[in-house]
Amino acid sequence: MTYGDVYLLLSTLAHPSTPVSFPVVPPLLFLLMAYIIETYVVLRHRYFPFLPKIADDLEPLQPSMLSVSTLHLVYDDSRARIELGYSPKMGTLEGLCLQVKEWNEMVEAKLAKQSKTQGEVQDIEFDSMGRSVPKGGQ
Repeated sequence: MTYGDVYLLLSTLAHPSTPVSFPVVPPLLFLLMAYIIETYVVLRHRYFPFLPKIADDLEPLQPSMLSVSTLHLVYDDSRARIELGYSPKMGTLEGLCLQVKEWNEMVEAKLAKQSKTQGEVQDIEFDSMGRSVPKGGQ
């Protein structure tokens, strides 16, 4: 599995009320921005402490973090299969599909609860004194 596989799965199977999209961003832009941020942070720390601190969200965007976040980790369980008799009940793709299914069910339940609540609110009328009464009731 790669990140592209996960992006495709999420953008295809996510509930329509919670659409997921992953914009394509040119990596060179992020790399240049990361070097500029790293330079600013180092210069501020060493020579210009009076400069304003960079935003907490942007400070981790440095070249060393980019290399860590773009790794594709591959786990090899062949030794566990041979030596321990390990046999997984499902693969990565099936596990991700089940996670998306669970998410969609949670969204459906929340939407059903909201529509029920809105329906109840619409079924309430008020009498001349401002008290709530069931719709059509006295």
